[in-house]
Amino acid sequence: MRNIPAEAINLQLVIHNDDQTLWEFVVDLVRSVFDRSEAEAEAYAATVTQQGKAVCGSYAQPELG
Repeated sequence: MRNIPAEAINLQLVIHNDDQTLWEFVVDLVRSVFDRSEAEAEAYAATVTQQGKAVCGSYAQPELG
């Protein structure tokens, strides 16, 4: 996910807060999928809880056409 072509359009991946998903799941997800440290993952989870959402990263989508 870190190799982004120069001609790409940036997209943001956002995790939203809900009443179903456990804190531990969010931390594990951020650590395993986004290769973040425990402290970074905890910070993302805290932001999701406090602000209702958090941007996990900006990624690229190749331009169509």
